[in-house]
Amino acid sequence: MWVTGFGMSDTQQNTGGASARDTPEQRQRVARMLVILSPFMFLFCLFLARIQDAPWSSALIIAAAGVAMCLVAAILYSLRGSKSVDDLFWLNIVLRLFR
Repeated sequence: MWVTGFGMSDTQQNTGGASARDTPEQRQRVARMLVILSPFMFLFCLFLARIQDAPWSSALIIAAAGVAMCLVAAILYSLRGSKSVDDLFWLNIVLRLFR
């Protein structure tokens, strides 16, 4: 007997399962979690930059960029939900064009 869908019901397989899990309440919870974790992102980025002997000014810029990315991800996910992954994919392509 082959197991298909790894425990998903037939309705989740037909709809992809994303619509049932992508509710506004869950979007807000994920966005709130990202906002709460943003200070830890600042400290983590600052710690990693200082381990690599970056000057304090550069380490602070790197840490601020990490926090900004965390907050932008929170805003984008709260607005678009699971579709925000596609937005980040296209943003990555656009940024690679400027390289």
